Amino acid sequence: MRKLPIYLLIDTSKSMTGKSIELIRTWAETLVVTLQHDQYALETTYVSIITYGNSAQQITPLTPLSKFQLPVLETNGSPVFAEAFELLMNIVNTEVTKATPDYLGDWLPLIVIMTNNTPYCHFGNDFNNRNLGGMLAVIGSDVDKKKIKGITENIV
Repeated sequence: MRKLPIYLLIDTSKSMTGKSIELIRTWAETLVVTLQHDQYALETTYVSIITYGNSAQQITPLTPLSKFQLPVLETNGSPVFAEAFELLMNIVNTEVTKATPDYLGDWLPLIVIMTNNTPYCHFGNDFNNRNLGGMLAVIGSDVDKKKIKGITENIV
């Protein structure tokens, strides 16, 4: 069966300490619980978490929704969004099965960026050519919405 991969890019920099990281955790838990109540999502959805504080790291590999557990999120350092996005693209290339003429492959991955900082990253004209199904940003009130719209128009 085709997988629907969802990658959560979570800002775990020092600025997220306290209420911000708790709000992100609550939102992520709500997303997972909501999906777990949908039988089709339960059968097809896989979730992964990439955090970025001092460095970018995949703390949860792509995991079936039925087995997914939200890990403890610890804050440290400064946000390194560009590093996290490049890590994401490398991981997508290894974890997501591409379509071939004989095989549908996995669904294009959905990316959810969770931060209260403005992600600074220049993607250039090739951003839309990356094999991503969609991107959503869950942001705090201090984020410069004009700058994040260079990454995605879908902002919560």
